[in-house]
Amino acid sequence: TADGDALTTLYRNDGGTLESVSSLLPDVEFGSTAFSDVDNDGDLDVALCGVEDDGTYFVGVFANDGSGVFTPIPIDGRGVLHCSMDWGDYDGDGFDDLLVTGHRIAPTEISAHTDIYRNGGGTQFRRQPFDLIGLTAGTGRLVDVDADGTLDIILNGGTNVAFRRALATIYKGGSGTFRRLTNLPGTFPGALSLGDMDRDGDADLAIIGLGQDRQAATTLYLNAHLLVNERPSSPSGLQSEVSGGTATLQWEAAEDATTPAQSLTYNLRTGTVAGANDIKSVPLASDGGLVRTARGNVVHNTSWSIRNLPNGTYFWAVQAIDNGLAASAFSAEASFQVTASTGGKPVGIDDDAVSATELRLLPVYPNPVADLATLTFELPRAGHVRIDIFDVVGRRIDSPVVALLGAGRHSVDWGSNDDHGHRLASGVYVVRLQFEEEIRVAKMAIRR
Repeated sequence: TADGDALTTLYRNDGGTLESVSSLLPDVEFGSTAFSDVDNDGDLDVALCGVEDDGTYFVGVFANDGSGVFTPIPIDGRGVLHCSMDWGDYDGDGFDDLLVTGHRIAPTEISAHTDIYRNGGGTQFRRQPFDLIGLTAGTGRLVDVDADGTLDIILNGGTNVAFRRALATIYKGGSGTFRRLTNLPGTFPGALSLGDMDRDGDADLAIIGLGQDRQAATTLYLNAHLLVNERPSSPSGLQSEVSGGTATLQWEAAEDATTPAQSLTYNLRTGTVAGANDIKSVPLASDGGLVRTARGNVVHNTSWSIRNLPNGTYFWAVQAIDNGLAASAFSAEASFQVTASTGGKPVGIDDDAVSATELRLLPVYPNPVADLATLTFELPRAGHVRIDIFDVVGRRIDSPVVALLGAGRHSVDWGSNDDHGHRLASGVYVVRLQFEEEIRVAKMAIRR
């Protein structure tokens, strides 16, 4: 920040407007971050590395509860700064693992590190004992460069901070480990990017930064491996289920000649007219291919929910992407209709002419709840409001309010159902109100 403090801020995209939200993520500087769905539960989680204000080196992975609140996942971590992060399923178990590069400063030395953290089913991450050269102030990427279906590692950066030694190197993956394949002239500080420059289905490489002679350098490498990376099949069996303003989209897994089916990622596009992607977008070329080479926007999931949709007809399609970042053709387009939504403003919301000087969440009425509950809250000024319902173990059950509302008292009738319209069982639940950076909570009981 301007005053020299570390800062981590999460911004939520509300229809093209970015708004900071309270995420409880630690503040770091000289760091990096990367999103993936590490527990395959249908929402994006986040990894973070860097150094905290007190000088502590940090690396962590945080699970998203579905409402934008993140909780730490246990990790056997070695924190670094000037770091890079990338996700990929190197062991083919269907859960994304984490690649981290960076360095640490000790009283007598500066040490660069490259670490792989294996994902244990979304519940923990363990650092693996691979013999990888340490790089910092650069970039590390997981990608299949030789079309055998397993992820390899490409690194570019500095191997020694004090003497500014630059190196790019490629490690071949397979059988759950990595061995060095080749070295290339690197840059430090530097970066690398992947893209299919010649449209032949494999990942080519661009390296930029300061070369060993301390001059700016940009080098492009075409992937000339003899094996052809065949594109995956297109996903099929598209189905949709709509409840209120939430659409849950499902499809059958695609197939690939080399990449394991559980390691494929998927791009989902959704639009308000046929062929459009104005609801959930992917970068498309005129022929339907990818402009840039990247993993899918819904990761390994074959089901994805889109919430707070206004009434209307929507069109959607899916494509598969393999470990070499080759993309299939999009599936045949499907459509669905939303007919019982208010576009984020709950049905039955009432605005009362009551002035408010602070954020308040009033007691739920009645409590216990037999069928219909009234949720009442007061806003000191206009702004974006979100109310989520959680069970006692912290799982988000429903989001009855996601809206831009004016100042004053508001109330909404909630039917004690989950976000798929299913009737909730008897038990204790938590109501969570979020307005800007403030949060209020209340408990309620459902008794059938």
